[in-house]
Amino acid sequence: MRADNLIIVGLAVLALGSSVLAIVRWGRLPIQSSGAPISAGDGRWPSRLVASLRALGPVCSAGIVCGLLIAGVLGRFVMRALAATSGDDAQGRLTDADEVVGEITLGGTMGFIFFVGLGAGAVVTIALLVARPWLRVNGAVAGLMAGLVPLGLVGNQDFSSDNVDFSILSPAWLAVGLIVGGAALFGAACGSVAARLQKTADGNSRYRNVTILGLIPFALVPPLVVGLAVYVIGRSALPGRLAVVLDRRPMQWAGRIVVAGLLGSIVLQTLRSSVDILRI
Repeated sequence: MRADNLIIVGLAVLALGSSVLAIVRWGRLPIQSSGAPISAGDGRWPSRLVASLRALGPVCSAGIVCGLLIAGVLGRFVMRALAATSGDDAQGRLTDADEVVGEITLGGTMGFIFFVGLGAGAVVTIALLVARPWLRVNGAVAGLMAGLVPLGLVGNQDFSSDNVDFSILSPAWLAVGLIVGGAALFGAACGSVAARLQKTADGNSRYRNVTILGLIPFALVPPLVVGLAVYVIGRSALPGRLAVVLDRRPMQWAGRIVVAGLLGSIVLQTLRSSVDILRI
């Protein structure tokens, strides 16, 4: 076995083990926490600002770390595993992304880990942050739901029977199982890690501000930095008021209905895509 294949397998084992460990140890922690509460009496802007950043940092940090380690590394391993099971006829053929089946390069691997991993991590992070006020579930379940969102976004193009990759790679059931299962594992691990980091950020640990570093990659993307700025400034200027509005019963029911509707749509789309791929 080539050295690059051994490296990918080793990293995949590490990523898989870390994912399972995170889910087992922290998966039951609540996800709905949005940071330590800020009251109008906290008159110092720096304190309000840091508290607002701590409300976002844990989820963002979890998305970045799990995106690289799990979505990126395990995703690359899945591609290598499917290439190995597809037989000699598939070797050397071009995929939909103009990659050569069976050819694993360091540049291609690093590009996949960073672009696909960070992309998936960003999507799951945004999904968790938006839906968090209406999620009354633990971190693993919340992450599991959010982990399906990237599949829903690419379902009409990449995860569909129109993607030539599913005509090349075989068996189809293994490809569908690894992709859907990998997305679920990635999401559950991301939600579990986010819940654990939020617990640290809400406590008195001297490391509670470290998770704020997870905001840096998001702050480098213009559309995302605007959303982050609006949230942080609004939460700092109007401490506690948004939480009061969101906790009202009508808002809670409305939010849960919307989240359930969107999740149901994504699940149906994923099932439809899976069935279409299996029919190829």
